[in-house]
Amino acid sequence: MDNNGELQAGLRVRTALGVLWKNISNSCQSLIDLVATAVLARLLVPEDFGVVTMSMIFVALAFTINELGLGAALIQRKDPTPGHLDSTFWSAALMGAGLLVTFTLLAPMLASFFRTPALEAVLPVLSLNFMVGSLGLVHRTLLEREMRFRHLARCDVAAAVGFGISSVGLALAGAGVWSIVAGKVIQRAIATGLYWVSYPWRPGFRFSWRHFRELMGFGANVMGDNMAAYLYTNVDYALVGRFLGSTALGLYGMAYRIITLPLQKISIAVMSAVYPAFSRVQDDPPRMVRGYLTTIKHLSIIIMPMLVGLMALAPELVTGIFGEHWRPAVRPLQIMVAAGLAKSIGAPVNSAFRACGRPDVALKVTLAALVLTIGCVAAGIPFGTAGVAAGISVSSVSAFMIAQLVLCRLLRFPMGHIIRSLLPSAWLSAAMLAILLAYRYIGGLYLSVSGLSLAASSIILGLAFYYCALRVGESGLYSELIGLLRSALQDKA
Repeated sequence: MDNNGELQAGLRVRTALGVLWKNISNSCQSLIDLVATAVLARLLVPEDFGVVTMSMIFVALAFTINELGLGAALIQRKDPTPGHLDSTFWSAALMGAGLLVTFTLLAPMLASFFRTPALEAVLPVLSLNFMVGSLGLVHRTLLEREMRFRHLARCDVAAAVGFGISSVGLALAGAGVWSIVAGKVIQRAIATGLYWVSYPWRPGFRFSWRHFRELMGFGANVMGDNMAAYLYTNVDYALVGRFLGSTALGLYGMAYRIITLPLQKISIAVMSAVYPAFSRVQDDPPRMVRGYLTTIKHLSIIIMPMLVGLMALAPELVTGIFGEHWRPAVRPLQIMVAAGLAKSIGAPVNSAFRACGRPDVALKVTLAALVLTIGCVAAGIPFGTAGVAAGISVSSVSAFMIAQLVLCRLLRFPMGHIIRSLLPSAWLSAAMLAILLAYRYIGGLYLSVSGLSLAASSIILGLAFYYCALRVGESGLYSELIGLLRSALQDKA
């Protein structure tokens, strides 16, 4: 193998290892989050979750401003200097302090607008995350840039454990909504502290406008795209909270949170791992195309059966895990499966845009998706949470198609390649759905199996069928996945 081939193989293995560690991390975080949420859902009421969800609309939006796109700029830049790092740290810290003050002052007005008095006290406390989170931005970015995802996994899982223990403990003590609020602040503080321990870099007492401007040339578009992406993914929360109330938002938010778990815990993990890899081959478009197609094919083979199975088993899983009072969340959840698929499988497209040095394209695509979402959600509001869920699914699928078509044009490859990459997961998931629905009908009619027992046995049956169908019906893809996993594990060892 020549040197170029060895470099390609090494990058492929490092990327696979990064994806593996990110998915180990997110799987652990998902399990912790699921257990904590299940306990909190039984101790708290939907209105408590609605208040936190309203607050997080503004907190998470501000986080996209807080970073200024500088983290992505540091990863994409081939040769960041100490001046770039110091300037990023101090600008993020200053922005974090400014946002903390701003949202503390705006809290009364926002509470009045959403007709939720509790927001006035909750929002300033959650805003502490701006200051705390900004202090760990450079350390986390350097860990990602050097693809040290094992260290990131340890930090993030430990922080998730901190959230679970603190929030559940406070809820048991009767703290109500403050159990979630305090848990989120504690989680951010633990993560930031561990990033500092994991990476030895320390900021110098200097700030350079020249280095700041060099990064902001790229970072401004990234920040704009992040803001537009955030509005695109949260405008439904704002509209539901404003027009349908905090209880409806709590129910809708729970459904959306469940349906986007693959996006939050798998797709974003993959994006973090492939973005540095894509950036390293930014001057080789054919290689980037191959990497992108492989990424969405592997994502879809994991995520599509998860969401399709969730759609079939939603009534048993939601009421069995969270309690009967969460049953109204089932219908919106089932309707939003299409949105979950589009968002999760389409997520890496922004990594490709940014790696090409075109965050401006990502921004334009996201703005188009935002306009679609506002229109579709507004049309669904009169029909309640189910109508909003339908609007989100229509807009998400449309946005997915737009983004893929733009990427095809940018990198000059046909849309048919993307469709072919998704076909294996599509037919395998459809076949699994047919098996699950047949078993659900037979189990309920003849075997007297229901509730969590039906869900658990269906999951086992679905996993067994999907594995066998993948191994027999898509043997080449199965061998490819196993080979990639073995390479990553051998490199880890």
